[in-house]
Amino acid sequence: MKEDDNKQLTAADIDLIHEYIEAMDEIMQRKPVPVPAEIWDKVLPQIDATAQVPAEYRDIIGVEEYTDPNATDKDARHFRFYDIGGERWNSELTQLTAKYNDVIVKALRYTLSQGTEQAPQGIFDILQKLINENKDNLPAVIAKKLDSIDFPVDKVNRDIWGLLQYSENGQITYAKYDVSKKGSKKPVNILYSLDFSGLENVTITRKLDPYDKRVYLAAAARFNAGYDVMTIQQIYNDMGYSGRAGASDIEKINNALTKMKVAQLYIDNLAESKSYKYDHFKYDGALLPMERITAVINGQTAEAAIHIFREPPMVSFARERKQLTTIDIKLLNTPLNKTSGNIALEDYLIEEIARIKKGSRNNKMLYKTIYENAGIKTVKQKQRAPEKIKQLLDYYATCHFIRAYKETKDGVTIEY
Repeated sequence: MKEDDNKQLTAADIDLIHEYIEAMDEIMQRKPVPVPAEIWDKVLPQIDATAQVPAEYRDIIGVEEYTDPNATDKDARHFRFYDIGGERWNSELTQLTAKYNDVIVKALRYTLSQGTEQAPQGIFDILQKLINENKDNLPAVIAKKLDSIDFPVDKVNRDIWGLLQYSENGQITYAKYDVSKKGSKKPVNILYSLDFSGLENVTITRKLDPYDKRVYLAAAARFNAGYDVMTIQQIYNDMGYSGRAGASDIEKINNALTKMKVAQLYIDNLAESKSYKYDHFKYDGALLPMERITAVINGQTAEAAIHIFREPPMVSFARERKQLTTIDIKLLNTPLNKTSGNIALEDYLIEEIARIKKGSRNNKMLYKTIYENAGIKTVKQKQRAPEKIKQLLDYYATCHFIRAYKETKDGVTIEY
C-alpha cells in the first residue's frame, strides 16, 4: 500500500468499511456458546487416559495431534483438544478480518493522521467514528410504503429465473429462446446469456430462483416509485412480507442482491423486433445494476443501503414489450410460507390470471399446466398443490384480484 493511499478515505473505502461492520455484526450474532466447564471436567480424565474424545461428545469437542519441538521424549505423542464450534467461529472471524485488513489498516492510519485529541480505543469505535463524520454528506431519502408492484408476464421473464442450462462454472451459455407465434414456419429467437463467474470466490449458489426474482421485482418497484436508494427492510416488505426482517431473511436478501449484482446478463431481441414490430432491446451488463452505500432514510442512517443505478433490465425488457401488469402489493402477502416453490406457484398464478383478465388466454387453468410451469414435479408436491392453489385463489378473491373460481376435476376456472 502506498503512503499517499493512507491520507484520504475514498467512497470505495467507506463501502468496504460498511461491508465489514455488517459482516461482523452478523458473525457476532452467531457466536456459539462455549462447551460448558462441567463437560470438560467430565471428559478430560477420559481424554487423558485414552487420547480420544468420548463418542457422545465428538460433535462438540475435536482433537488433533501436534509436534512439540521442546519435548525431551521424542517418541511421545501430543494432542490438542478444542471446542469445535468456537474453533470454527474464530477461524471465520480471522478470515473476515484478513479479507478487510487493508481498509482497516488504512482507516486506522487515517484516524491517527487527523491528530484527534481523544482517539477511539477500539477498531469498531474508529470505524463508527468515520461513518459518523461522513453522515452530513450522506444521501437523504424520505421513503413511503409502496401500494403496487409491476409484474412481468412475458415468458422470457418467467423462464430466466428457473433456467438449468448451466456449465460447470455456473454460466448460462449463449442460448436461443424461441418466441415465434403459433403457425410460424421458422423460429424467432431472443439471444441471452447469464454469467456467474464473478461469484467464483463467493459461497453463493450460482443459479437464479423464484426468491431472487421476488427480490428483483421488489427492488425494481421501489426504484420506479422514485426511490433509487432503499433498505433491506423495505425490500423485505415489498416482497410481500409483513413485520421486521429476521437475521436469516436479511442474509437471504443480501445473498440474492449480491448474486444479481455480480451476474452479467446479455439479452438481444433483434430477430423478434424485426418479425413482430417490438422495439429492439439489447442489454449487456449487471442483472441488477446496484451498489451498497450509507444513506439517511426516513431520518435513520442505513449503513448498507442499496442504490439502484437504473431500472432493472428484465423489467425494462417486459415494459418495452408491453408485457407488464401492475398489481396491488398486498397480493404478495399470501397465507403460504415464502419458499421458492410457493413463490413460483404464486408468480405463475398471478401471471396467468393477468393474461386471462387481459383476454390473451382462456379462463381455464389445468393442474397439469400449472405443475409444469411452477416446478411441481414429485408425487407429494402434486398431492399438496390443489389445496395450495385453492388457498391462493381464495386469497386473491378477498383482494378482488378475481371475483371467484370453480374447481374442476383437472383444474380451475377463473371468474373475474
